[in-house]
Amino acid sequence: MITRKACLNGVQWREILRHRRQYGEFNAARVTLVQKVSRYDFEKSMHSDLPEQDLKKMLVSRGSDLASLLARRDRHQICVREILEYLRQRGTEVRVRDVDSYEVEDVEWADVVLSVGGDGTFLRTSSKLMSTDTPLVGLNSDPERSEGLLCASWPHTNYSSQSEVLDKLFTGKFKWKLRHRIRVQVGRHHLPVLVLNEVFIGEQDAHHTSYYEITCDSDVSEKQKSSGLVIYTGTGSTAWVYNINRMGDAKVQQLLQIVKEKSSSIHISPDLVNKVMTKFNQSVVYNGSQPTMSYAVREPITRGIFSATHTQGTAKQITVKSRGWEPGLFIDGWYHCKFPEGTVAKFEMRLNDALRTVELI
Repeated sequence: MITRKACLNGVQWREILRHRRQYGEFNAARVTLVQKVSRYDFEKSMHSDLPEQDLKKMLVSRGSDLASLLARRDRHQICVREILEYLRQRGTEVRVRDVDSYEVEDVEWADVVLSVGGDGTFLRTSSKLMSTDTPLVGLNSDPERSEGLLCASWPHTNYSSQSEVLDKLFTGKFKWKLRHRIRVQVGRHHLPVLVLNEVFIGEQDAHHTSYYEITCDSDVSEKQKSSGLVIYTGTGSTAWVYNINRMGDAKVQQLLQIVKEKSSSIHISPDLVNKVMTKFNQSVVYNGSQPTMSYAVREPITRGIFSATHTQGTAKQITVKSRGWEPGLFIDGWYHCKFPEGTVAKFEMRLNDALRTVELI
């Protein structure tokens, strides 16, 4: 029997395999839908002893915008119902889980995991996907209030419904995107989560100075004091750490003024300030598909006996030894573990730890 592969030359077959890896088919016979917990439902769970009317009165009395909380909850529920109806019409088996209650078994059961909420829901959902085998697709349930940088529809904002986004997926109008993550080892143990955005190393009391030793690759270690250390990915370079690294127009104008004092030929204008600021801020962002681990030190102390030469850069492996009072590791804005004095943490990227996501085309 002549197989399809036998009819193609090696170059053609490699191109087909490359196309399948990049574009692929959206095999979604079984889907686990992981949804956010709205602020209203969170408050409801925290005050489960209160009748709903009393809960509403309590929220109003403390200054919460009850109408807004309910409207956002309702928008999210409408979005979930639309997605479920779409999937069931296609004959797709669906499990629905709250982000607080879904487990690894829900990932193992599914062909695809859908995260329905915003970037926070996406980050927490990703923590259970420990390899590239099962893709994660983010659907933004409240685009009016949530940026949704990690969701499938970003940066396109002209989709009138979630069904349009799902149509794109099921008709193959997307390509796979691998987002590289950071593996963390504390002492002898690997943490049960991978870092998609960033890991912050600092004191649990924010007003305390962070003290640690950092080693980048095979360089000599350096003791530093600072407001904390952030180790991040390309995905994370657009998040919190972007605001650590970026420059505002006031600071750019100050720097240009200094340049002008040294070289009077420069003419400082709002347009020049904006161009320089934009160029610099674009330089601190890179694609999450790049297997590059970066670090940035927040407000390093460089006066007196302390110096800091490793304040920003990239590395294949970073080792940090805790010297602080009560430090911790804080991952992707939700996971936390203690980092006692003398403990050593190692950070590295491995290609098979990447998260498989989608990019609409």
